[in-house]
Amino acid sequence: MTRKEKAVLEGYLGDWAQKSYFKALVEKARQEKIELYAVDVKSPPFAEPYKNGIYFVDKKLDVTQYDTIDNVDYVFTAAPHEFHCAIAEHWLKKGKLNKNGQIFIEKPLDSSVSNIEKLETIKGAKEKIIAIDHYIPKILPLIKELEENKKRYGKILKMRFNILESDPILESRRKTLDEGLILDIYPHILAIFTKIMNTQNKFQLKASTFEILDVYTGKYELAPITGETFAHIVARIEEIGIENYIGKAVGAGDSKILKILFEKGSLMADFVSGQFLLRTEDGEIPGHLQKRHISFLLDDIIDREFRRDEFLSKSLDFDEAFEIVKIISIIREKSNIPMEYKKFSPLDDILMKFNNPEMTK
Repeated sequence: MTRKEKAVLEGYLGDWAQKSYFKALVEKARQEKIELYAVDVKSPPFAEPYKNGIYFVDKKLDVTQYDTIDNVDYVFTAAPHEFHCAIAEHWLKKGKLNKNGQIFIEKPLDSSVSNIEKLETIKGAKEKIIAIDHYIPKILPLIKELEENKKRYGKILKMRFNILESDPILESRRKTLDEGLILDIYPHILAIFTKIMNTQNKFQLKASTFEILDVYTGKYELAPITGETFAHIVARIEEIGIENYIGKAVGAGDSKILKILFEKGSLMADFVSGQFLLRTEDGEIPGHLQKRHISFLLDDIIDREFRRDEFLSKSLDFDEAFEIVKIISIIREKSNIPMEYKKFSPLDDILMKFNNPEMTK
């Protein structure tokens, strides 16, 4: 009888894990494709526990049960940022992965550069750890077009990617987002930039060559977190200008727009509608972003024979993810005291406060 592969989901009770990984992995366990170990620091609140190859582990209450999970094929880490490296260290040091086992860490790799430096010294860390950013699978149709027709577009000149959400921060996400949105959202921007740059040539993101020109931050009134809820970041790398707005409780609806200016054309991708449009000298090329992006990733990992090098085209390797955290750390050091704005303020109104700090709140 063929052994069922084992998958561990760390932090399964978190909002993001519940929205994405948990249901998809539960379905695979019910289909008897995997045994699923759902791990967190508290017991599940579900009235009827799941069965059929699904095991819930409260590692705070029962460390022994947690430590006995072995021969694991996949570890998916969706816990709060500051615990990512500690979780990876557990699976690397205790030898609980099988020889082909992998650890998949949701962005960012960790909230601390020093935590990653420590993890980097552990044998097998770089080979076993893959960083997942769920924005990357969304753009795979776009990546394919840019790779196949790179000469049609020419070099990248400028990029703007705004990720603005109208919803304020939920109480359930207060702890996760407490350090601010630069740590939580800007990794998406760097991941997308890295993958798009790789369509033109072999690109290596480096914090040492990523020039941060301006950082302005804001925070909406009575926001439940310590850090910023809005940021305007201007940067440059390899003579390419990068400008971004990220924020929560901004405007009346979500706006997630990627714009790129090429030598011979332009791109506009709308992550809310799921559509993109490329303009070139030859005309317009419309397309659709990838739907069901997390399920797509899990299908790719579990339902097919896993090929690490191939999968890296849809994710980030250890070094790329580490450079992203280094850049985030530098940006946060350069950030100012957040300017206060009212919930649901339009972007233009928030920018007016930066231009005129003496404006009444």
